[in-house]
Amino acid sequence: MKKIQPTLLLALILLLFPAFTDAKDAAKKKEQLSFTPVKLSGENITTELQNDGLMKILNHLQGEDFFVLNKTISATDNLTNDSCLKKNCTSDLAGLTPDGIVILISVISEEVKIGERRVSTYMTEDITEKRYTIQVTTVDIHKSEYELDFKKTYTDTGLIIKEADIIGESIREHYIKRKTIIKPVEKIIEKEPEEKKQEETGKPFVFYETGSATFNLSTLYPFGRFREIADFGIGAEAVLNGRSPILPYITINPGISIYGIYSSNKNINSEFLILPELTLGYNFTIIKELGISPVLGLGYSFMVIDGSENSTDESRTKIYYNPEFKAGIEAAYSLTPDYSIFSSISYRCIVEHDSLLTFSTINIGIRMKL
Repeated sequence: MKKIQPTLLLALILLLFPAFTDAKDAAKKKEQLSFTPVKLSGENITTELQNDGLMKILNHLQGEDFFVLNKTISATDNLTNDSCLKKNCTSDLAGLTPDGIVILISVISEEVKIGERRVSTYMTEDITEKRYTIQVTTVDIHKSEYELDFKKTYTDTGLIIKEADIIGESIREHYIKRKTIIKPVEKIIEKEPEEKKQEETGKPFVFYETGSATFNLSTLYPFGRFREIADFGIGAEAVLNGRSPILPYITINPGISIYGIYSSNKNINSEFLILPELTLGYNFTIIKELGISPVLGLGYSFMVIDGSENSTDESRTKIYYNPEFKAGIEAAYSLTPDYSIFSSISYRCIVEHDSLLTFSTINIGIRMKL
């Protein structure tokens, strides 16, 4: 048997090594899924929100070896919001990347008429509000198929960013299932219908989302029969401000206010009023920094009175509890993205079994994002 010369063996190794390396890299590439983000162009595109929303989405795809993030592409004239989100540009997208998943994102804003108000006898003007719509779609370039599609509309830009965060998590959960990992056999546990629904949508259902909290100083002015026992009141109020996905344009604000009442009756030693209540409102944006909301509320009043029916009776403390209703208007002026000056005026009514106690309250305070 002939001996192989060392130089010939070395040459053979050098020839085979690049081929082995390329095959290994190709196998590794095949085990990864690439994502190419595309920012769509078009009328009314809100670029700043589009960029912030895309960053929230991409944060969920980072740190996973199976995912590869390509450079973000700003769309050309052929890749407009109208054409791509109507599923008419798969051929143009194939020219951007040969394989993987393309993430299309657009955030548009529009002024929507929601009513009218009379400014004179013969003239009216439209009442409008600005609405923001985020739409995200994924396209599998290899299959030339549109896959996931998300679309939500809000009046609050903060909710747009929250929605982008939810969308990013949904995209990750959907595409991580393509990862080719042999997992140990696990015991199959039948899941409840609600858990299955959460897996299908990629996110749990949240009935109420808190956005901010408001803290106010408050004054109370009684009317009618209420003036028989009260001159005025001073107090404080704390309110949570939020929304529900079921009613995205209505604010839902649980809160509580407490007043010390200055009595107009000499037989009353002290008087306190506690008002836990729930308020619903609809926000109108007057300018970028200023929003006004008409509100309706209901709750329960707890009036704590220490006194006597006449000057000869012994003093004692009683608690009177009755339903309470209110209607009013609120205003918030934004100082920073997180803090606003808040004020409101409300007309309230406590319904007793034989009469009504009516009064107004004026609040001023600060609202801060949570």
